[in-house]
Amino acid sequence: KKKKIGRQLDSYSFECSHFLNLEVGPSVIVDLRRYHGMEYKTFQRVALKKGNRRNHIGYFEKKGGTYTVSRQFQDFDAKHHEVHASLCGQTAQQRVGRGEARLICPVTPGIVKSLQDNHMKEFRRVFGIRVNGEAAGAAMLF
Repeated sequence: KKKKIGRQLDSYSFECSHFLNLEVGPSVIVDLRRYHGMEYKTFQRVALKKGNRRNHIGYFEKKGGTYTVSRQFQDFDAKHHEVHASLCGQTAQQRVGRGEARLICPVTPGIVKSLQDNHMKEFRRVFGIRVNGEAAGAAMLF
């Protein structure tokens, strides 16, 4: 299946993984403290109860997707701070294009680098996805 020109990678990645393609508001805060120390498979089973009904990760990987969950930000990309800031900028532009409010503080590579360098490794992780080798999404989890 060929990718259409102008199609957003995040949308494509959600389709490939069989997740519902829902719009997410400008900010989402999730308290994951009660899952601290769990292995990802256990977290999936306990916190994402519907997650074990289908093999989302397997299907996503079969369609050319990869994901990274690591304390080492370079595991996702050697220039993670630049990639992360670029992805945030693209998302912000899409939201402004839909008439939503602009970001109060745009995410820059310097901000991302500061967050990744100045927080203790045991309290932060990078979660990143790629579609056909191209970065499609990244998040820092604290």
